[in-house]
Amino acid sequence: MDDTTVLEGPVTSIYSPPQQRKTGIRKPILALADDKHVVIVADKRGPDGLLPILCSMMSLHGIGRVPAPPTVLISDPQFDESESISVRTEETHLENVYTAVDSPEVNPHQ
Repeated sequence: MDDTTVLEGPVTSIYSPPQQRKTGIRKPILALADDKHVVIVADKRGPDGLLPILCSMMSLHGIGRVPAPPTVLISDPQFDESESISVRTEETHLENVYTAVDSPEVNPHQ
């Protein structure tokens, strides 16, 4: 697989398939998720700073628009919120939305 990207960073949110519908995540992301979890990762590709991150999360739910959406990973997680992960991914047709190619590795907290 030539076009893979490694995402690294702390997990800020995990949405299970039932939660995705209740929280109003945008339909194109729901279609990609296909009964997998939608995971928000705070990595270098997403917004930086509290206000841009808040606006970005609102954008994920269809409220407003921001230039840099959150980094979204479609995966079946073996990790929890606030854990730092590293995972090889493939880009999707949506900006900053990736699907996991391998199982994510949990990076130990220092």
